[in-house]
Amino acid sequence: MGLDIPEEIKDSLKDVRNDSSDTNFVVVGYDENNPNALILLGSGSSGIEGIKATCKADDVCYSLLRVNYTFEKAGVIKSDASRFIFVYLRPESIPLQRKMKIGTAEGQVKKLFTPFMKNFEISSLDELNKDKVDDMIATITQTKNKTTQKKAEAGFLIDGVHVSARSNATDKVNAYRKPDSQAKFTFNQSKGASVSFTDPDKLKEEIANVRDDNNPCRWCLFSYIDKKQIEFTGSGNGDVSEMLGACPDDKVAYGLFRFTEIYDKQEHVKFGFVHWSPANGLSPILKATISTHKGAITPQFRPFHHQFYVENRSELDEERAVDAVA
Repeated sequence: MGLDIPEEIKDSLKDVRNDSSDTNFVVVGYDENNPNALILLGSGSSGIEGIKATCKADDVCYSLLRVNYTFEKAGVIKSDASRFIFVYLRPESIPLQRKMKIGTAEGQVKKLFTPFMKNFEISSLDELNKDKVDDMIATITQTKNKTTQKKAEAGFLIDGVHVSARSNATDKVNAYRKPDSQAKFTFNQSKGASVSFTDPDKLKEEIANVRDDNNPCRWCLFSYIDKKQIEFTGSGNGDVSEMLGACPDDKVAYGLFRFTEIYDKQEHVKFGFVHWSPANGLSPILKATISTHKGAITPQFRPFHHQFYVENRSELDEERAVDAVA
């Protein structure tokens, strides 16, 4: 069953995305009388503090936060920009059955809040503060020295990983990997997570191929064969649309793809991680079970520049991928 989404929620999201509006946040939760219905908990212009004051501390809440920052400044001339952060509050204290129920709606909710530049999942409102948000914006925009008073360490952050300065050919350096022949990948099974890859060596090999600029392979894909095992599905030399075409219609899949962004008149390599969960063809129970595997699966594909949750193949292509990291 799909979620009931009132028009006032959609209108509030549009208001947050309107740069001419003072509204910079919206908070959405679940109707206590209807678990399949979302309700608008509030919106306003007080940003982070407004979100913290509006969210229910003991239940799942979703928020969209607009952050304004100075992208470039020359004398008295400033170039301002906005970025959006999706804040997902999922308290540890909520019952497992409710977590599973809500997990089945995760894809639909994120589609409602898309596009956003960063997915910020928290288990407590104490984890949400200005310093963390500033760091996220710095990571996204590579403007750390302009978004915080703290002196920036040499280099910049990619997906929370510090790397050295951007080179002319690629920004996939040091923190990403050693030379391809020396690349090291580890598979660390999260404690208590009942999922595994059938061939961890194949996982390492395919990811290494995608990360190798000299290898024509641009994507690799892995999908479930049952509730506890994930196998290699395929790889290819095309773009992300080709990878999505290889995604099964009735299974959840995970993929890593390589693409390029034009920055300062030069090409720079980027990586995207795709969580494919088809809108139709999966039972709610299966979706709920698989949603608990995220902590075990996602780290195996890191680092990457952006994570994409995709339910329909039309939701993502090369142009949208570039826009997401711009």
